[in-house]
Amino acid sequence: MDPSRRNYNPQGGGLKINKVDVDIDIGVIVEAVKEAVRPGLRAVAEDVASRARATTAFVDKDGFLRNSIRVEDPGPESPFLLVKAGGYSASENYAPHVHLVEFGHEMLTKDGRRVGRVEPKEFMRPARDAALQHANEIAAGAMAPVDIKIG
Repeated sequence: MDPSRRNYNPQGGGLKINKVDVDIDIGVIVEAVKEAVRPGLRAVAEDVASRARATTAFVDKDGFLRNSIRVEDPGPESPFLLVKAGGYSASENYAPHVHLVEFGHEMLTKDGRRVGRVEPKEFMRPARDAALQHANEIAAGAMAPVDIKIG
């Protein structure tokens, strides 16, 4: 008998399947998925950085804050990319105040008295949200309906 037809049921009813064993190396699948997804992840991260740099949520007099917004890749073992703003060294665009802009802060005198509050001027989170929404819309549009008929 032809091995490709060994589970064929000649009395009708299609295939007669008793058991199927499949060995799957999950590590190979994980690596293949990471490799396939990485370019799309980079595109979304670059979109977040671009939107954050283009925002009008804050005034950047010296340009350091806008110029400090960048995508960093922690390496091939990392499951994510980082969109960073700010920095503390001369080799980076010096913008140590980035968290004060994003989250706002209390204004205090030297002796600790509260004299006001600077409201947050969020730019990273809205950029992330808009880029993810855009990516989801692209992904939804790329998905073709699947019509499976059984029987």
